[in-house]
Amino acid sequence: MWAPSSYKIFAVQLISWISILLFFFLASPGWIVVGLVSYIFYAGAGVALTFHRTLSHNSWKFSKPVKYFLILLASMANVGSPLTWVAIHRAHHKYCDTPKDPHSPQHNSFWFMMFGSMFARVSVRHVIDLLRDPFILFVHKNYYLIQIPWIVVLYLVGGWMAVVACHIVPGGMTWLAGSFVNWYNHLYGYQRYQTNDTSTNSPITGFLVLGEGWHNTHHAKPIHATTTVAWYEFDIIYYIARMFGGKPTIKHE
Repeated sequence: MWAPSSYKIFAVQLISWISILLFFFLASPGWIVVGLVSYIFYAGAGVALTFHRTLSHNSWKFSKPVKYFLILLASMANVGSPLTWVAIHRAHHKYCDTPKDPHSPQHNSFWFMMFGSMFARVSVRHVIDLLRDPFILFVHKNYYLIQIPWIVVLYLVGGWMAVVACHIVPGGMTWLAGSFVNWYNHLYGYQRYQTNDTSTNSPITGFLVLGEGWHNTHHAKPIHATTTVAWYEFDIIYYIARMFGGKPTIKHE
């Protein structure tokens, strides 16, 4: 599938990963808090809620302005355009734990799972529905250009530290956290439901990725708006969705 260059995404992410190490050693506590809050918005409201639950699985409905804002927010994380991210994720569900799975630890190393899955190539047929949306096509074709205004605003507000704390670092953290779930939650944890794959639930990733780590529940019920079953399986993304006025696609959660 055509895509914003995987090599460019890797280069940007590499800078982000290096920046994470420097940031948490050198930044002031205030900027670290800003970086962590930005991660919640990028990983939670952006990628997990928007690319994952809304676009990939149609679990949530939003007004069009809110939906488009959230798509832009998710696109700031440098994890791929909405078309490429959703295509890879849908392929993961369709071919889970088989050789056709673009990111399965049953067939790939830890290092590929963490850093190499951005080079996966899947068919465009997985996102035929999204190709009908002119805004999503615009974001896909102008993936890097649309980030420039946001970077400029951050720089004008807080200098390069604001760019690092509110853009570069949370983008890198979002990629690493999502990749860690794809690896860890097909090897370790517990299965609440019997599924035809190795997906698991884990408190470690459940909280690290704001509710996405209840991965077996998600694989068993991918269209459900929340991954919470037991009280301790807390799903922050559900409440973020409510905060943005989202409505679950199905009544039963």
